Amino acid sequence: MTPIPGAADKATAIVDDWLHERYDQVRRDFDARMVEQCTVEMLEAVRGQTRQTGGEPVELGTGVVSVRNGHTIVDVPIAFERAQATGRVAFDADERVAGFFILASESARDTRA
Repeated sequence: MTPIPGAADKATAIVDDWLHERYDQVRRDFDARMVEQCTVEMLEAVRGQTRQTGGEPVELGTGVVSVRNGHTIVDVPIAFERAQATGRVAFDADERVAGFFILASESARDTRA
């Protein structure tokens, strides 16, 4: 399988929307499972956690694209004032968002958004 076209740009836009609290935009391309399980309240809660621990975002890096298990995965580096993280967006073959995660760099622990 080849990556979906424009995956890095699409994922970067989703991460940017999340950072700037445009949650309806984040959820716009979610698949049915993600719409059901990843609520606006969940996105808000994770954003609040990152604000507490890392501060405000400083810079988004270039998305790194890979293909795994039939999904296009994009990891977007995020530099916060006091921490580093990665926004991970998984797209299915229909270019819908099948996964959205914020991975903390220090602990290598992920927080599902």
